[in-house]
Amino acid sequence: MKMKQRGVSLLENLYRNTYFAAANSTRGFVSFFSEVFSPDALDEILIIKGGPGTGKSRFLRDIAAYYESIGEKVTYFLCSSDPQSLDGILIEGIKKAIIDGTAPHMKDPVYPVAVERILNLADFCDPIPLKAKKEKIRDLNKQKANAFKRAYSFLRAAGEVEKEIYHSVENDILYTKMESAAYRFCHKYLKEEAVFSEDIRLISAVNHVGFMMLDSYDAEATIVCGVDNSKGLSWLFLREVYRIAKEMNKKVLISYDPLFPDRLNGIFFVKEKICIRVAEEKGNESYEHYINMGRFINKNISGVGKNRIRFAQKCRMALLAGAVEQFGLAKENHMKLESIYSAHMDFKAKEMFTDRFIKQLQLE
Repeated sequence: MKMKQRGVSLLENLYRNTYFAAANSTRGFVSFFSEVFSPDALDEILIIKGGPGTGKSRFLRDIAAYYESIGEKVTYFLCSSDPQSLDGILIEGIKKAIIDGTAPHMKDPVYPVAVERILNLADFCDPIPLKAKKEKIRDLNKQKANAFKRAYSFLRAAGEVEKEIYHSVENDILYTKMESAAYRFCHKYLKEEAVFSEDIRLISAVNHVGFMMLDSYDAEATIVCGVDNSKGLSWLFLREVYRIAKEMNKKVLISYDPLFPDRLNGIFFVKEKICIRVAEEKGNESYEHYINMGRFINKNISGVGKNRIRFAQKCRMALLAGAVEQFGLAKENHMKLESIYSAHMDFKAKEMFTDRFIKQLQLE
């Protein structure tokens, strides 16, 4: 499902080089922080701690602005549950990352000081009034957690329905024909390289906004290829393209379906600047190459099977809507928590700290 959401200021500003590093899925919250911000691949990781409303996203944006001002390319990672917040930034040119290390993607140092350092913005909070409000904070946290729990229940149910759609056509899929089409696609657009490499860069998420897909792959691509997902089968074609890409030793960015984080929903070929990803608009003219997955399904599928698929698709949409509603309730409770904490933050001191921190970066 491709639904580009607008009206989110952070997305409008950060469009290029903007991704997710986690997902709300049928398995609950799934984090790819260990892969995206690997302490074995980076020279320095700053882990930010602090409660809601303590200015973690603002700090990340301020540091990103500094690095961009000196010509470094910054990759932004949005919070999968709230795309108006940042989970982290990556400055690949100097192998440095600054990330939100609080729940649900709790992060602690693997190589303390040598690679990772912790910075706690809660140090700028006045603890006395917050202690007085601890029962309210506990209650809001419980309400938020319960909303997420209900949302994940809806997503699990939607996942079961999605599997039913797949099982309804599984025996009618023309795998050999699909594999041949994937082979032709790869050998038409791609050339072999010396060493295979991949980086995870998620381009979609499910949250209170709805089902989102970022334009990040498209923005970097010279050719955008769409794969029909009307019956939820695009991942099969992408899986085959990925297999061939490994054989061809390609350098790729890969994105997983937020509902099924073991299924690909996008691949970006770095050298050729070609993107192939899930698509919804059949025949959309924005795609230079369009894969109609209906070609790989036996045309003799029974009317009963078609009716079952249509019914399952309606159920899936209703369940996703239920999940989105619960994510909205979680967001409301999170905003209330932010209001409590921010009311007792010394933001002037925090901004002075940010200025000092940036000055230290200038001396490095």
